[in-house]
Amino acid sequence: GIIIKFINDKIFDKLRDSSKSWIYILSGIVGTPIHELSHLIVDKLFLHKITGLALYRPIKCRKDGVMGYVNTSYNPNSMYQTIGTFFGGIAPLIGGSISLILLIICFLSKLITFLKVLKDLIFLPLKNSASKRLGVTRLQ
Repeated sequence: GIIIKFINDKIFDKLRDSSKSWIYILSGIVGTPIHELSHLIVDKLFLHKITGLALYRPIKCRKDGVMGYVNTSYNPNSMYQTIGTFFGGIAPLIGGSISLILLIICFLSKLITFLKVLKDLIFLPLKNSASKRLGVTRLQ
């Protein structure tokens, strides 16, 4: 984990500080709100008090590197709320996965429809010309 964090920090420090900072900003348009909403939903489920929220902050991000945040407070005497801090921490893994699955399902159905149309456009004329050359009037 430490090595991955180090590499990640170095890459994003270079992107954020360079003339290519727009890549850094652009990369967070979709992912950051999903990430922060995942935290927010789970924190609400575990009755945490939301003290601050920014789903996406592209301008301020250039200065401090924080693309979004959910600040919370909880009652440390409540076992339920304490357990909720763990689930709030891993929430983006679940929220991001669900988002990707929904995106794949959406685009997969569109891709299948597109491929069927494309197949008909390409192969139907070939079938018709082959049947004419063979003298077949109807293909089965």
